[in-house]
This record gives sequence, structure tokens and C-alpha cells, in this order.
Amino acid sequence: FSLMLSQIFVMEDVPQALVEGVFTITQNKVLLLILINFLLFFVGMIVNDVTAIILIAPLLLPLMEAIGVSPVQFAAIMGVNTAMGGVTPPYASILYLGMRIGKVEFSEVIKPAMILIIFGYVPVVFLTSLWPDLSLFFPGLFGY
Repeated sequence: FSLMLSQIFVMEDVPQALVEGVFTITQNKVLLLILINFLLFFVGMIVNDVTAIILIAPLLLPLMEAIGVSPVQFAAIMGVNTAMGGVTPPYASILYLGMRIGKVEFSEVIKPAMILIIFGYVPVVFLTSLWPDLSLFFPGLFGY
């Protein structure tokens, strides 16, 4: 369903309309990256990462290219945000899977998970978003 929905979005030029609509509000790259990070985190909280990528990537890629973000950097931003959302309730698919494998209760893992999000994911999200050379260093070594 999500693949079909993303194809309909592209056929109906929703990504281009999104770019035009967002640019009427602001063209500030940093502000847009912060807003996109919040959107991706929120989407990652309510759907699993594969569904989020299939639905959201075709919508946001033209916007990211319009503000000068490389597709590789966008993939890094999207991956980190959806992973962070996957550890955050209410959906928290990664968190619940880890609980089941480790045979532990939610109350035992939520505090370490929040510490991981605050001190692990959030700095990586901002570094990946606001420092393009960091997210493009290894792809550059391989010829991108």
C-alpha cells in the first residue's frame, strides 16, 4: 500500500507542490532541515522505518535537492531519524523487538533508551543534518 501511495504522490506532482508550498513559507536551509528532522522523527515514531522511507522519501527528496542537500546526505538524515523514531514510543518497533529478545520489561529499557536518544541519536541527527562533509565523507571515499 505504501509503495502504491508513494507512486500516486509522484504521479500527481505532490513533491513539486510541496517544494513550492514550503518555499512560500521559508527558504532558510537550517530551519527547513530542523523542521524536516522533526517530521521524520515523528513519522518514525508512528510507522516502521521501511514504510516511512517508502512514503516520505519521494515527497521530500525534491525539497532537499532544492535547498542543496545531497541525496546521500538526505538518506543519512532519513536513516538516523527513522531509527530514532523506531526506539521511541508509541510504536517503538526496535525497542519492543529488543525487549522481546532480551526478555525484559518496558520499565527496564525505557530509561536507557531515552539516554541513547538524547546523547546518541540527537547529536548524530544534528551533525548529519548541519555538517554535510561528515555525512558525505565515507561515500566520498568510495567515489560518490
